[in-house]
Amino acid sequence: MKHLSILYFALLSFCISAQEKTTHAIKIYVEDAETGKNIDDAKVTLEGFEIPAITAKYDTKNRYYYFNEIPSGYNTVMSYHKKYNEKGFQNVAGLPEELKLQLHTPFRVKIPSDSNHFYKEDDYRIYILFNDTILNTLKTCPDFDSKSLCLAKEYIMKFHKNLIVKDELSFGTWGLNTIVVKKKNKKKFKRFNDLEIKKIATDKNILAVYAILMLTKDEKKTYFDQDGTPKYIPKYIKYIHCDTLTNNYKSNPSLAIETIKASEVSQQGKRNNSSSNIYSDFKEKLKNGLIKNNVYERNKKEIDVLSNSDQIRISNGELLDNFNNSDTIVVSCQKLKTITSIPTDPNYLKQYIATSDILSYNEINNLSYKNDKFYYQINYDLNDILEYKKEKFLIDLKETTNNEIQIYKLNNNIASPLGTMDLIEYYNLLGIKAHQKIEKNIKR
Repeated sequence: MKHLSILYFALLSFCISAQEKTTHAIKIYVEDAETGKNIDDAKVTLEGFEIPAITAKYDTKNRYYYFNEIPSGYNTVMSYHKKYNEKGFQNVAGLPEELKLQLHTPFRVKIPSDSNHFYKEDDYRIYILFNDTILNTLKTCPDFDSKSLCLAKEYIMKFHKNLIVKDELSFGTWGLNTIVVKKKNKKKFKRFNDLEIKKIATDKNILAVYAILMLTKDEKKTYFDQDGTPKYIPKYIKYIHCDTLTNNYKSNPSLAIETIKASEVSQQGKRNNSSSNIYSDFKEKLKNGLIKNNVYERNKKEIDVLSNSDQIRISNGELLDNFNNSDTIVVSCQKLKTITSIPTDPNYLKQYIATSDILSYNEINNLSYKNDKFYYQINYDLNDILEYKKEKFLIDLKETTNNEIQIYKLNNNIASPLGTMDLIEYYNLLGIKAHQKIEKNIKR
């Protein structure tokens, strides 16, 4: 009897275990992209177009999130976490049985094929490339000096009423002119199933949509240039012309602020690492006798204040860019009123990288002129075309108005350019080649 009981419970456990395995329609593993550690407190959801999201359950023993069924219309898995950048995967043809999402911190987002840089995504703006380049428009308006912006404003107001035109930005060698738009309700664009993105995708007059990725910093407050060169918030300040009070009041039409390399400082003499032991502006330091012709190390509070000011600029779509491959800034005391230990010249966002929903193509983009209008012609590399034709289930050939332009996009998705990055990463990890065009040449 005892043996029968053991056999019964063994069979029961096996059946329960088997049932658990078969009832999971999809398992989602979520981990930190840098450490590889499991993330067990994310919010993982199943989403679709204009339908309520469903939240996943978490298996604490096996450390994965799961859904036991995928109702009709649900085609997207998303992961949200207060400490990480959101991420997702979509396939309207059917989701996989298992999915791994690697989350990055918002200021250390990685992109496929780039191992040197970290980025922050701008998800409040998108950049529209019109099929008609609107280079020959005569349209004028009171809001913009640019005629192309005036025409874009009229078009957006008529056909995309939930968007507003903000600016224009050029990409690439040929200076493809894109129109910057934001949502009227000031909300960010969703990675997938966004109503406005879907509407744009069906607009035959819009060739492509771009998103901006901003070079950003790590937790050590080091910034990275395009070539991977570290740039610093200056740790040291070298004051000049500060010996006497008379020198401080000398008339000087401009404030001399410049950076010097740390090696140059060491040649002038070893730093004494004098501490600017309070955080205050120049006047307060001068009053307390803290400023002389010397090199001072900024205290932690000063560095933190500079870093915090960056966060404010970043939240406004800007990034303070007063950095160099030097850790010392030189400040002249010859003009008292405006001097502060924080650089005062205007430094604005440098938007380094643009990613698009269009897949990889040649740098050479032709402009064709027909019927008194200009059109872009996207030229794909022959090897890329062969790869795309091989992956017919994944990549779709799109033809624009009058078949003038042929472009390749990922199939079975309603993704923003940022969501396209998620798909590219997923397919690349599966060993499927899906090239993403990354524009590095961006002009204001």
